[in-house]
Amino acid sequence: MLRILLIDANTRYVNPTRNLVPSLLGQIGELVCFGPGYSSQEELKKGLNAFISKNGEFDLYIATEIGLFRDDWSDFYQSAIIKYSANDFHPEDLRYFVPIMKDFNALSAVKVISLLQTDFYAWTDFHIDRIDNRGYHFIAPSGSLFKWRSEMQNLENETFADLVNDNWKRFSEKNKDKIIPFTHFVSEAELYFECLSNRKKRWSVQGANYAARIVAREELSKAGYNLKEWSPTSIYEKFRKFLGNQRAEGLFVQNYIFNRRLETVKYSFTCNSAMEFPLRKMFEIPAKGCVLVMPETKTAKALGYVHMENCIFTEPSEIRKIDYWLSTNEDKAQSIARNGLELIMRSHTISARAKMLSEIFDQLVQSQYKGADWMNGELVL
Repeated sequence: MLRILLIDANTRYVNPTRNLVPSLLGQIGELVCFGPGYSSQEELKKGLNAFISKNGEFDLYIATEIGLFRDDWSDFYQSAIIKYSANDFHPEDLRYFVPIMKDFNALSAVKVISLLQTDFYAWTDFHIDRIDNRGYHFIAPSGSLFKWRSEMQNLENETFADLVNDNWKRFSEKNKDKIIPFTHFVSEAELYFECLSNRKKRWSVQGANYAARIVAREELSKAGYNLKEWSPTSIYEKFRKFLGNQRAEGLFVQNYIFNRRLETVKYSFTCNSAMEFPLRKMFEIPAKGCVLVMPETKTAKALGYVHMENCIFTEPSEIRKIDYWLSTNEDKAQSIARNGLELIMRSHTISARAKMLSEIFDQLVQSQYKGADWMNGELVL
C-alpha cells in the first residue's frame, strides 16, 4: 500500500470538490496529513523534515495551491483562504507554509501538486514560473479540456472575458506527461435517486450568470417558469452574519440549499461558459437524478456525456423546445436521468476516481507514467 503525505490546510470551501481530496486519497493508500488544522502549532514549528523523520518516508508527497504561490503570509488575514473559506485553525499558522514549501521543494521524491481549487483561465506568467521545471506532477484538468482563447465563441459576452488567456492550456499541452487529468467529482453522499415524477418543480438554472445561463433563464421565463429565487450565496451571507460570522455553518447552509433545489427539480440547465471548462454543475446535476441539459461541447463528450442517452445537448435559445419535448416524453426523460446518474457513479465519484488515480500513482512511483486523458467517460492511460 502506498504511503501518501498530503501537505495542505484543513479548510472548507464553497466548492465541495476541494473538500473531498483527503477522502479521495484515503481510498488509495495510507494517508497522513500535515499543515494548519491537521497539525499542532508545535509540529508546524518543527517543520516538514522533522515531521517526515518522525513518521517515516512516504511514496508520494502531495501539496496544494495554498502554499505554492505565496512567499509572504504577513497579511494572512487578507488571504483568500481566510476571507472566503471556513477554518478552525488559527490564521497565523498559515505563515508556516513558507518554510514547509521550501522543504517540500527540496525533497528528492515523487512530488504532486493538486490544483483542484484553481481558476486556470486567469493564470499569469508568475503562476507558470512557479511550476515550470520544478519536477512536479499536477492533479488538474488536461489541456484537451480547454479551448484556445481564439476558439472560444461569444467570449465577449462573459463578465470575465478580459482575464482569459492561454497560459495553462499552453503549459499543459507542452507537459502532458506531467498532468494527471482530473476534473471535479462528487461524493457518494451527494447521489440522489428520487424519480422525476415525484419532483415538485420542472426547471432550475443555478449558478453564476454565464451568458448561456442568462439566455436559458430568459427563455424559460417566457414559457411561464418562475426561476427567481434567493441565490445560495446571498442566503449564506445573511445566515453567516446572523450567526456572528460563522463561516462553516454558513457554507453548510449554502450547499444544502443548492443541493436540495436540485433534488426537487426534474430538469436543470447549465453550461461551461464560453471557455467550455468542466464546471462542477455538470456532475452535480446528474448526481441528483436530474436531466442534465447543456450546450454540446468537446469537453462534455470526453467526460462521457451522450446526447439523448445520459443528457440533452441544446443551445439555451432552444430550451423551450426541449421543455415541450420533455413534457411529452416523460419515460425517456427518466431514462436519460437514470443513465446520467449511472455515468456519475461509474466515472465521477470519489470511489471511481480513486481507482483511476491509484493506477496512475502506481506508475508515478515506478517512473512509468507517460500521461493520460479523458475519452468517452474513461481516463485512458
